[in-house]
Amino acid sequence: MKSITITVLNWEKYNPRSDRTNFSWFRFENRFFHDQTVFKLSANSKLLAVFLFCEVSTSAGKPAEVNLDYVSALLNVRKTQVVKLLKELRDAGIVDFDEAFLPSSRRHSAVIPPQNDVLHNKTYKQDSTRQTVQDNTPPETAAGFSPKVLFELWNSNCDPLPKAERLSDPRKAKARAQIDKYPDEKHWLEVIAKFKASDFCREQWRPGFDDLLSEPKRLKALEGSYDNKGKSVSLFPTHVDRRAANNAALMQKVMAGEL
Repeated sequence: MKSITITVLNWEKYNPRSDRTNFSWFRFENRFFHDQTVFKLSANSKLLAVFLFCEVSTSAGKPAEVNLDYVSALLNVRKTQVVKLLKELRDAGIVDFDEAFLPSSRRHSAVIPPQNDVLHNKTYKQDSTRQTVQDNTPPETAAGFSPKVLFELWNSNCDPLPKAERLSDPRKAKARAQIDKYPDEKHWLEVIAKFKASDFCREQWRPGFDDLLSEPKRLKALEGSYDNKGKSVSLFPTHVDRRAANNAALMQKVMAGEL
């Protein structure tokens, strides 16, 4: 089993009492998930962060040894995905660790007869000196970000926009193609956040999962095409009418495929 030593940065933020060295809890503020850094993390990264806080708290904030096999089972993801999540937390300035102790390769030696393992999607190859096993899992599945994950990501974050009822084969194919081009989960979370923050999207257009899969519409959202165009503080009806007219014009452009 593979273990790695994790350090939680700025542990004083979670330390309940600096005069104690042995306690069974840590400070977890109710605004934690509203922090901009945390908000942009993937769902599994947030869960992993909370788990690491728990582990480090048992040693009073000192670096804690974490078993990667256990974390892989806890999150129900591959160990390579655990490594990716750890790097995401490190890049966000939440934890630190020595990358030299991480698994370095997805290909390893194995003494096995040449064969095809259809069930586990692996192909065994043999050369003149050794036998190796190569993982042929599609990249989006190996990384843990698949059409199903994207489908669940939308349904768990889209409120008050409409949820998707079914991940049909056409949707799955389109999602896979878009994930190949945009494999970073942050890209999709930012688009969803843009949709939800827009008055036009919430009150007029009401984009759904199929709109999320539209690359032109996502890019328009990221470029601010659907952003609120500055709310007027005046109570005069003319401003209200102007805002309604702007929303109507945006709707016409969306229906015409211009946005």
